[in-house]
Amino acid sequence: MKHYNAKKIIAAVMSVVVIASSFVWNGFNSYAKTVGEYQNELDDIQARIDENEKKLSQISEDKKKQQETLDLLQQQLENTQSQINTIEKQINSLNIEIAEVEKSITTLNSQINDLADSITETQNNIIIINNKIDETYDTLAKRLRASYLSGEDSNLKILMGSESIASFLTRLEMMKRVSENDTKMIDEFKENVTQLKKAQSKLETQKQELESKRGELSEKKASLKEKKAEFTEKEQELQSTVADKEKRYQEVESYVQKLDKDTSTYKDYIQKLENDAAYAESQMNSIIAERTTTRPTTQSTTLGSENNDTPVTVAPNVNGESFMFPLPRNIGVYISSGYGGRIHPIYGYYKEHGGVDLTAGGIYGKAIYASRSGTVIGAIWDAPSYGNYVIIDHGDGFVTLYAHCSNLCCSTGDYVVQGQKIAEVGSTGDSNGPHLHFEVRYNGERTNPMNYISIP
Repeated sequence: MKHYNAKKIIAAVMSVVVIASSFVWNGFNSYAKTVGEYQNELDDIQARIDENEKKLSQISEDKKKQQETLDLLQQQLENTQSQINTIEKQINSLNIEIAEVEKSITTLNSQINDLADSITETQNNIIIINNKIDETYDTLAKRLRASYLSGEDSNLKILMGSESIASFLTRLEMMKRVSENDTKMIDEFKENVTQLKKAQSKLETQKQELESKRGELSEKKASLKEKKAEFTEKEQELQSTVADKEKRYQEVESYVQKLDKDTSTYKDYIQKLENDAAYAESQMNSIIAERTTTRPTTQSTTLGSENNDTPVTVAPNVNGESFMFPLPRNIGVYISSGYGGRIHPIYGYYKEHGGVDLTAGGIYGKAIYASRSGTVIGAIWDAPSYGNYVIIDHGDGFVTLYAHCSNLCCSTGDYVVQGQKIAEVGSTGDSNGPHLHFEVRYNGERTNPMNYISIP
């Protein structure tokens, strides 16, 4: 009878335990679902943030290239304008030189015209003197012929016609003087003609020299004008180049302004997404804070013996468990990307890195251990950013996250102990190679994991 009652009591107790367990599990499932929903929302928001920051990074890169184009165009415009200024100075110098040549040609033309007038005047004088010579020759010839025809009678007539010897001699002397004067006059006329011809020759030589010089200046003027035409054509080409580059500059500048506007739009949208993410994360952290994780009493255990890993002894401490290094010790782990600001390895923009990336040669598929005991509040597959990852709540405000896993070895709601294998290293989500992204959060805030763990 007593034995029967004992069985009934045991059955009743087991029923209560089953019912209680069912109640607790259902309640936890409700909690896990809520946290999962918030985590999924965070993952979706983060994916959109990453997508928009990628676009923002592309815009920034595009703007950088366009700014380089603007700088290049500006430099080209300045160089071209400098060439135009140089050419304009050369054209002005040519204009001055052409004006001076034209002035010299005008002076030469005036001198040549004066010489031509002098030559004409000299030629006229020569003609006049030659005429006088001819007239004098005619007169003298007539006189000599008359004297010849009269012979000695003429002297006799002169003598007979004279009233006295003195008169005769006077007349004879006058006849002699007339003859000498005529001869002298002819000689002077001839000398004048000779001098005039020399003067004419000299004037004609000077005229030829001036005409030759004028020809040289005319050739120089033509050469200067040809050079000026070349400079003018080059200037027009450069002015056309300036116009084209200024048009291109305005187009690029307009595009840069559009990029600035797009940048502002994307930044505003990213800020909104970050606000939404902050709200979702605060809600999730509030739920985590309201829940108290019950953990078994911490005991000394030997863990981490998978994959021929060196065993790790975890000893209890006054405040409970300390954080354990989440990867095998003997594989040469190093930090490939530390905590804090960095250039995103995939998207190329500056971004805060909320954890540390741990990697090693041949790390793919290696075991990932729970750094501390706690409840798995998220065992999520194929998230946009983290890929496959696990979140463990340690019940004292601390939460750890293990991302980019190739495989998950636990499920949401599981209670795991420190050193238990929870996943395997992979390269899922936004990853550029096999590694473990490890985070430590306290009261919802990301902290530097290296404050709690050290690389063996």
